[in-house]
Amino acid sequence: MQTHAAKISDAFSRKGFQVQVYTYRCLKALEQCRIADLSFSFPVERKLSRVFHQYNLRLLSRAIRSFRPDLVYASTIFYGELSKLGVPVVSRSVGNDIMRPWIVYPYRAFSSLGNIPRVEQILVRLFEQFLSPSFLEAFLLRSRSRAARRGAVLSSLIIANSHYTREKLIQSGVMRGAVRVLSGGVDFQNFSHPDWKQKAKNIRQTFGIPDNAFVLLTVSRMVDKKGIDFLIRVFEMLKSKNIFSDRKLVLLAIGAGKRLSRFRKLAAESAFSEDILFPGPVPNQEIAAVYSAGDIYIQPSFEYKNPANGLIDAETMGRSLLEAMAAGLPVVAANTGGIPSIVIDGHNGLLFEPLNESSLLEKVEQIANPQLRHALRARGLELASTIFDWEQQVKVHQDFFAEIFRKDLKKVSVPKAIKSHRGMFPSQAKTVFPLPDSGTS
Repeated sequence: MQTHAAKISDAFSRKGFQVQVYTYRCLKALEQCRIADLSFSFPVERKLSRVFHQYNLRLLSRAIRSFRPDLVYASTIFYGELSKLGVPVVSRSVGNDIMRPWIVYPYRAFSSLGNIPRVEQILVRLFEQFLSPSFLEAFLLRSRSRAARRGAVLSSLIIANSHYTREKLIQSGVMRGAVRVLSGGVDFQNFSHPDWKQKAKNIRQTFGIPDNAFVLLTVSRMVDKKGIDFLIRVFEMLKSKNIFSDRKLVLLAIGAGKRLSRFRKLAAESAFSEDILFPGPVPNQEIAAVYSAGDIYIQPSFEYKNPANGLIDAETMGRSLLEAMAAGLPVVAANTGGIPSIVIDGHNGLLFEPLNESSLLEKVEQIANPQLRHALRARGLELASTIFDWEQQVKVHQDFFAEIFRKDLKKVSVPKAIKSHRGMFPSQAKTVFPLPDSGTS
């Protein structure tokens, strides 16, 4: 289950809401899934198919008729058409669900195969091993996009993770008034925990980084849109400029993905190969500690167009930027996609033009100034501890849910619990959360 889904579900469950979560079947690491599910304060039904969309709609329809929730909250736009059952559906969109929908098979025919886990396991393994991602994304694209748009249009309300995502939804046919913007959240207490700073020396030693080095950090999936190859080129230019006086400059890139081997090859071919580190992925429970190894955080993303199918992959928000701010790192990021929704140039970070080497060089030279780094760090911490913190995110979600109920009170008969709760979301309201893992931004 994604971080966002788990945080929101857990928060509402602890507030007294009856929450039931539906998510994908666990096809591997079964024991890890079981242990994770036991940590939640609500039931988790791992029954959704990763392949058959229509099967999921039927399964969720039966769940709604049985559970009779007051609201459905979906972590993608794909389940908006459940509103036909007379229950409001609030959908969250991370942008890529409308730009390159990851619904694999959108048809009703043969969708009953979704009820056979073994069949799904074989199909998923075949997709992962023998088909290229470009082919998968182009496969039945028109029908998959139509299903995604239908879900978006039929959603009672959509929470977009950035203004960029909001515009993409509107362009797809969603009414402007049906979309609200709320960037993703961050666990401020976790990422700002003083223990991480105390362990910074040990973390650097783990990666072979000298204590006095100046570390440019980036944490991301190793895919085209992240611009890591561009960052390597700029890093080489920075090494030649020696703008951080006598401190050794190191680039630390954390993460896994289909381009990791290519980026490692580029690093190995560099004249500064020993200072460009690609250690691979870090477990989620340890990622907060990694930020303490950095001095500044860089997000060099750009809007990538797949030459094979024409689909756009963009940074629709950039959760790692929020994590970096919460960890006390000044951030430098590309002015692209949804990044300007969370980074204001000169206030809590610096923005450069995507894939523009001189623009990034200029911003890094600016941030070499200790006074500017301190100011950006302070403002980033302030925002991460207030509007981006999960506690505030939950409050805004509750306001959105209350907005839905106020609208429905004018249109339909609603449960007595809602009517008797002074116009707000009822303390014992039932909420079903279809929360399959989304395509991450």
